[in-house]
Amino acid sequence: MKRNLSYFISLIPGIITVGGNLAGGNWVYANLIFTLGLLPIAEWFVAENKTNDAEEDSVLPDLVLVLHFFLQIFALGSLFYSFSQGKIVGFQIIGAAVSTGIHTGTSSIVVAHEMIHRKGAIWQFAGKFLLFTAGNIYFFIEHLKVHHKWVGTAKDPASAHRGESVYGFFVRSIVGQLSQSWKIEAERMREEGRSVFHLSNYVFRSSCFN
Repeated sequence: MKRNLSYFISLIPGIITVGGNLAGGNWVYANLIFTLGLLPIAEWFVAENKTNDAEEDSVLPDLVLVLHFFLQIFALGSLFYSFSQGKIVGFQIIGAAVSTGIHTGTSSIVVAHEMIHRKGAIWQFAGKFLLFTAGNIYFFIEHLKVHHKWVGTAKDPASAHRGESVYGFFVRSIVGQLSQSWKIEAERMREEGRSVFHLSNYVFRSSCFN
């Protein structure tokens, strides 16, 4: 129970993001400071949890995932609302966008990764929705059909090469994952007798609406 309850701590950045966006002004920097400033410092003093205990029947982990789903909606909604109401102006717009983006990258994409690995249609939909809000148009296809098949090999653009710089890996990985996911979906469209630009093409559809 204690381990599962600790997962609720992961909701703090999202709550701070929503609160900062709604408060407006310099509060929009709150999650940026918390996640990139305070959390790294806290890691120096908080002992690492190395236990591997689990409660198979507990609903708490699933509840945390669901709360993350709605937090992402609230984070984006609060950003757009406060911007439309003039609560965020000037450089605060950049701060709010970065703070909200950090939440999206560290929370929503991670949660989406867990969701798309599940078999239930609702979990799959929720995972793809979170990826959509993050502007990630390739992960659902590339991760499941390429990364898991070829991880650690030269065929997987999401696997770093020995001695590769982080910047070189970033560019190569993004380009490779995009091209691989497009290739897979384009081939599926041709097998179904559809145009590669059909809205059933996940990558094309995600690109159009992002």
